Amino acid sequence: MKWNEPINQFSPRLKSRRLFPSLSPENNTAVCNTFVTQALSVLIGGLILDGGQFAKILCFASLVWWPVFLRILITRPRTEERWDRIFLKAGFPILIAVAFASSPVWGWLRSLLHQ
Repeated sequence: MKWNEPINQFSPRLKSRRLFPSLSPENNTAVCNTFVTQALSVLIGGLILDGGQFAKILCFASLVWWPVFLRILITRPRTEERWDRIFLKAGFPILIAVAFASSPVWGWLRSLLHQ
């Protein structure tokens, strides 16, 4: 095996193993990439010294992404719809942006509660 060959050419069994076998191969790859991105970003976000604010944003985005993914997994696992694939690939970064943009609203609502 050379250093620049894909790993699935080295071992064909690795290509056949998928985390979610009921999904189409493209959607399975998108989910696996998003799962790795979520895990790394939550771990690294927890290391930022901001009192856990960024980690809360990342955890909230992750917690919103998983129920929508589970709905796609249960109701239409072999989907080829464009919006499902967009959500599986780019949904987590979009949810991070939405959670970050809505954090002032949550702070304002918390201040109303404590008055």
